[in-house]
Amino acid sequence: MKNIVHVFRNGFVLLVLISATGCTSPSPSLQADWGILVGEPRGTLLSDNIALIADNQLHNIYSDPVKMYRTANTDKLISTSIRSALLDFYGQDVLRYVVSEELVDLPIIHLGDACDFSCTGEFTKFCRIMENASRGWVMAPGNHDGYFFGNEHRGKTNSTWMDACRNAGDPLTKDRFIRYYLAALIGQKTPEATMLREYMQISESDAEDLVYMSSEKLRDLIPDTGDWLKTGEEATFLHAVAWDIDRKKPWKSYIVQRLVLDKPNSSPADPSIGGILVDTCQYRYAPKIFTFPFQPAGQNGQVLRNQLDVIRKWVTQSQSPPGDHHSKLKRGKQSGNLWILMGHHPFDSILRSGRKGLENNRESSWMPLYFSAHTHDGNFIIHETGEDSWLELNVGSILDWPLEYRTFAIGRRDEGGGIYLRSPRFSAQEELTARVSEKEEKWQVTQDDDDYYLCHAHVDTFSAEETEVVLKNALLATHLRMLKEVPTKGCPTEPCARPDDDAWPIDPRSEDNHRVASDGELAELIEAARAGKHDALDEFHEKVDLLLALETFENSRLQKAWEEDSDDYRNFRFVQAIWASKYDAARARRPWQDDWFIALPKE
Repeated sequence: MKNIVHVFRNGFVLLVLISATGCTSPSPSLQADWGILVGEPRGTLLSDNIALIADNQLHNIYSDPVKMYRTANTDKLISTSIRSALLDFYGQDVLRYVVSEELVDLPIIHLGDACDFSCTGEFTKFCRIMENASRGWVMAPGNHDGYFFGNEHRGKTNSTWMDACRNAGDPLTKDRFIRYYLAALIGQKTPEATMLREYMQISESDAEDLVYMSSEKLRDLIPDTGDWLKTGEEATFLHAVAWDIDRKKPWKSYIVQRLVLDKPNSSPADPSIGGILVDTCQYRYAPKIFTFPFQPAGQNGQVLRNQLDVIRKWVTQSQSPPGDHHSKLKRGKQSGNLWILMGHHPFDSILRSGRKGLENNRESSWMPLYFSAHTHDGNFIIHETGEDSWLELNVGSILDWPLEYRTFAIGRRDEGGGIYLRSPRFSAQEELTARVSEKEEKWQVTQDDDDYYLCHAHVDTFSAEETEVVLKNALLATHLRMLKEVPTKGCPTEPCARPDDDAWPIDPRSEDNHRVASDGELAELIEAARAGKHDALDEFHEKVDLLLALETFENSRLQKAWEEDSDDYRNFRFVQAIWASKYDAARARRPWQDDWFIALPKE
């Protein structure tokens, strides 16, 4: 008898499975007609080069304490209940850098978990970063995009969820997520965004700020159901969107999308490449942890019949997308049209009815690939269906170590005319090695520092309040470090002649709402906040209020750094995110297997 304990990364569930005794079968292998190539073959790319990112899990660091779920001792049992405070603060700089610099010329597919608690404010911050995606972006919903902390449906006024979303809008239930995501699609500067907006009869003026509106206004503007298909001759990335919002049972809501991945002006003789973004977070029953049926969204995905019907219609429909080189889509498997399924949950974790429905679609068409996320590990997974084998590409997290992202393209080989997948993997370890100079090595935080990456790991408490005070003090300390290592241009010690009134924080101790006007004054303000009582909730809120003001201040500095192409400030934030992710994964400050050089203590 063998006990297997699964600790789900995005939930608070320990599921103990007892497996029967017996010999384990070997892992399945790809059939002989699949090739695992050493280098890229001579051939022609049939699809665009497209980016894959997932699981950035933007976390609201300004929440009230969330009892039971976020305590230092809970984190010792379930390592991902709390990430490093510095990772939560700096982690989205990695997403911003990758979208703005590395993937700026590529269409982007996000495979889910843009949020963490699932708050409207988390999603709008994510959308603000994704505005840098000049070729447009789409996403499949993740379990953290619509369910509390990635696991449970709770009511919109649930007190725990509202505490978690303090200073970050409202709870982002599944129905709200679909509306906010549609708002994000409409707000993009792409031809299909304009067509989708016109389909929903939303004015151009409303579309500009749609994703920043209240959930109540969005409910009035965006319809509960839709089945939009792009019209016109020119093939575009996003080709169709269908959604159904169930107001009474939001967990039954879904949004599914169809992509055209062909290169423009591809040959009519080549197979068309299509993509289906599946919503694997559509449930028959409300996902719960402590009630029957036991079905947390972090454990299993589900796809219901109404969504499967849409997918089947798209794959088998008689009317093909416009454009001669897409005419083969209607003929399915016999024509050589290739489809890629994409969804957040790994295929094997989708509940049986959904798996069976997707399998039926896969068997009736040429669908050899499925892209997923959720595990944060990233890997290739082989599936066997009868005598057939097919491949799943699981994409790791862009937040958790090794902070990875991928690109992919489909090509045709010159020799034999076969099809191949090209999907290089990029990790932050490569970026860290390339970007950090000797000067910047001194930015690394050690366990003797107030802003140590794992400050909460040495606390012994089941109190959410005590835990959050430790985390907030670490965040205040990292702001001090930023001011010291990358001072504000022109006013590190003396007051700035003309401080930016919208950026510099107000000193709450002053009677005349005096704004600090130098790094020195700001450092004094931060030190005073760090010295506040640890057991008083009003002192905790004062820390949070200052941290919110500091975020505004640092966002101003970050914007100027991007505009002026200033490396020091951007690099500081970037490498702090990488180190925080690295040591959060290791649960200690210790060398990783990729580290080449270790400095020994002095004699």
